[in-house]
Amino acid sequence: MSLDLFFAEAYLALWLFFIYSFAGVIVEMIYCWTIEYKGVIESRLGLLYLPFNLLYGTGGVIITLVLVPYFDNPLIIFALGLVVGTVLEYVTSLVMEKVFHAVYWDYSKEFLNIQGRVCLKYAIFWGLLSVFLLYVLDVINLVLILSIPVIPGVIALVVLIVLTLASITLTLLAYRRVEQKNAYLEAKKAGQDATLPSPAWGRLVDRLVPDVVLVNTFPRMSLITQYQELSGRKRKLIVWNPHIGKTTALRREAGERAERHAQSAAGA
Repeated sequence: MSLDLFFAEAYLALWLFFIYSFAGVIVEMIYCWTIEYKGVIESRLGLLYLPFNLLYGTGGVIITLVLVPYFDNPLIIFALGLVVGTVLEYVTSLVMEKVFHAVYWDYSKEFLNIQGRVCLKYAIFWGLLSVFLLYVLDVINLVLILSIPVIPGVIALVVLIVLTLASITLTLLAYRRVEQKNAYLEAKKAGQDATLPSPAWGRLVDRLVPDVVLVNTFPRMSLITQYQELSGRKRKLIVWNPHIGKTTALRREAGERAERHAQSAAGA
């Protein structure tokens, strides 16, 4: 591979990485708002102060690189995408738990799950997403990327890389600071004489990342929810559940009847 070709492919891969890191956040927030939590809008960010979730960016690039050789066979793309996406999700969950003592998602109640880290439903989702990504999203994104003049495109990438590295550093320090605060609050709760460590980096993180930012950026992360329980910090719920037109009396009665039947069945 020539040096020019290497840099050209790296340029395209980096742009795809940032595009999918951003797009994944938007798609997951819409999914959670409309289906998972029905009207509650909450963050699905993976970093502080940047609109990215690097799992989606990494997954999008890896899936593209691995599956491009099988472009002519959508069944292979689906199968390999299912495997690659599931493995990536499992490894990410394992690393986050072992290294940072954090749980971002839990599929333990889903059908055919493995340790609550991956499950059949989202494995199928990864397969379908891979097909859509390779045949639709990659094509559109490559056209858009190639339409950007090279020099401004390179400058924009350098800025994004620097900002992302800074955000990763701040996010990891914030995780460590929350661990310190949780240990301190646990000790105080147990009646022990404890002092919160106050290193220079910890004081800096406290100034840069107020509690309100932390709990609203990572609302489902176990490390943060533990801190909320111990400290009494509450996150701000954003609820938007618009209704167009009035519900008829007949439909209201039918809904109430169905709810009563569901409650009776649950209590039986």
